[in-house]
This record gives sequence, C-alpha cells and structure tokens, in this order.
Amino acid sequence: MWDIKEDDLDTEILFEDPVFVVAGINSRWTRGRKLALKDLIGEAWALPPADSNAGASGLPIPHVAVASYGHHLTNALVSTGRFLTMLPGAYLKFNGKRFGLKALPVKLSLPPQPIGIVTLKNRTLSPLAQLFIKCAPNIAKPLMAKT
Repeated sequence: MWDIKEDDLDTEILFEDPVFVVAGINSRWTRGRKLALKDLIGEAWALPPADSNAGASGLPIPHVAVASYGHHLTNALVSTGRFLTMLPGAYLKFNGKRFGLKALPVKLSLPPQPIGIVTLKNRTLSPLAQLFIKCAPNIAKPLMAKT
C-alpha cells in the first residue's frame, strides 16, 4: 500500500494496479490452464535491470536473459513467444493487444501497486491541473476492472 507520510504532500489513490506475468500470444505458455511461477523460473525473461518482483514469491529470481528499461525492446522480445516479463495491468490493458501480449494465469504474491495523484499542499494548482484531478477518478474506473 502507498504510504507517503510527508507533511507537504496530498495524495489520492485512484486504483491499485496488479502485476501480471506476461507472454507473447504465440507462446507455448499461453495454452496452459494452470501455471505457477515456479514452472516459469527457468525460462528466458526480459526484465528491468533492477531486482525482479519474482523474488517476492520466495522463489529464486528468474533467468534474466535480457535486462532493459526499454518497453519497446521488452515488448518486441516477449511478443516473439520466447521471453516472459512482468507488466502492470494498466499497461497490459492499453498495450497488450497492440503488442501481442497476454497475461498468464499465474498467481503472484505481489501486492498491487497504487496509482494516484500527488500534489503539494498549500499550492495553487492551474485550472487545467484542477480539471485533470477532478476527471482522473472517472477515467481510472475502467482500470480497476480485471485485466
């Protein structure tokens, strides 16, 4: 859960975004009905260079065959069906079909990541920022649905 304890910040959580294990739609793993993260540990993963979220499940970090911060590179590799990755649900919802990505039925013990708005207290926001903040909860509602 998001826990910002700064006296000079206001926070508003819009939704909590779960993380999914993702494969290309042509991957052999998309045909599996029941998968566990331990089934995928030995596969080739494309993840950011930092520690992956898989370690939170009590399993070893998967074999990171490609480490990159670039979403385009990761998407291109995963869409081949030869790599796996982890992506937030909102990213997958907006980009999954376009890049040929599919969430796998893997339960993760990772908490969803909070997505929200942080503003400075006692600061005047521009009318455009105020309008954005007013509209953001309604725009975020569809993202709360399961991906």
